[in-house]
Amino acid sequence: MLDLKFFNDRADSKKPLEFLGIERKRAEEELRLMNTLLSIQQETSLDGILAVNDKRKWISFNQRFIDIWAIPPDVVETRSSERALNAVLDKVVEAQQFLARVEYLYEHRNEKSWEEIAMVDGRTLERYSAPMWSGNKYSGRIWFYHDITHRKQAVKALKDS
Repeated sequence: MLDLKFFNDRADSKKPLEFLGIERKRAEEELRLMNTLLSIQQETSLDGILAVNDKRKWISFNQRFIDIWAIPPDVVETRSSERALNAVLDKVVEAQQFLARVEYLYEHRNEKSWEEIAMVDGRTLERYSAPMWSGNKYSGRIWFYHDITHRKQAVKALKDS
């Protein structure tokens, strides 16, 4: 139950609902700021980021993710993990192993993963994935992809010299 006396005392006003309105506006401003901050962090990340819900539907992604995988706009519009996976399989050297690992991680909700993915075009991607939990409720999975081709080439060059 809401104790209006508490709000009256805090607001030094005889209008507790007016005080609640001010608090709500402040909370909305803070929420807008947090959303802006998260959006900027996501879009300026060097990683391609994809978050999917528990039904495997895309809920958030950044442009870097689309660029790394060259996912066609019509597939992006569907926000379907299945369609996206089908669109990228021909880009991965070990396509069936890649797909099996993705399926495994979806089925084993508690697992985190880190692996390297060899691409047909010669690039190497680093992938990190972790489950998303909201309290005790599974909310989906987040995937991070980072192009480590230059790092791998530098390490190889050092070994070869």
